[in-house]
Amino acid sequence: MADYGMKIWGSHGFVQIDGTYRNLGLRAKGSVFSGGVSSETGWFYAIVTLPADAPVLAWRSTAPTVQQVISQVGNQITYYFQCQGSGVRVDYWLFDYPNLALLPGNYGLRVWNVAGDVVFDSRAKYMRVIDTLITQNAQTVDPIQTGISRAYSVGNIAVVQSILRYSMPVEAIEVGVPNPRMMQFLRAAVVRFDGPAALSFYEAVVNSVIYEGQGNLIPTPQWQDNYGYMVLDVSNF
Repeated sequence: MADYGMKIWGSHGFVQIDGTYRNLGLRAKGSVFSGGVSSETGWFYAIVTLPADAPVLAWRSTAPTVQQVISQVGNQITYYFQCQGSGVRVDYWLFDYPNLALLPGNYGLRVWNVAGDVVFDSRAKYMRVIDTLITQNAQTVDPIQTGISRAYSVGNIAVVQSILRYSMPVEAIEVGVPNPRMMQFLRAAVVRFDGPAALSFYEAVVNSVIYEGQGNLIPTPQWQDNYGYMVLDVSNF
């Protein structure tokens, strides 16, 4: 059976809302602060655990930050951020399947599909993507190595980190000895917010580990050249 009912077009000429609409809505928001024990290079962790079903986490911070890893136990998902300094505030917005029963107010607009499912509810705060930043494979020198800065004509922005660019080189810090001490660096692409709607991406060393000439215990270098980010408009969220 074909869809029937209402369609809404945007100024770009594409259908924005109809019976096939799908998007994630704001489920939770808050802030967490970095602290605890720092890395060898002065970066501190900020950690938050949130219940979720199919989450996308957007964030912004008051100092350069990288989202490191994610762990999951059941529907509890823990996000780990590494920040340049202690006391750095990381604001987050968790987007997930909208819970229609929890939306405030009794008035608005709903769109159903032919199966009778609500696919759009105007009371929900849906995720608004305004830009993407992805690996430029065609370029000889990737611009993130020297830094990328962007500004937007919205009130406030946040980023969604989908692929973390990093490298973990291993270097000798002694010479002329049988088992020299080695140092492994973690160099990662970090995000610095330069204003409510401006940011920069660049590479920084966020951690290092010294290995005391332990031979086969010295790790091999690792790297991930690709990266991927979305920039969201979180104004009035």
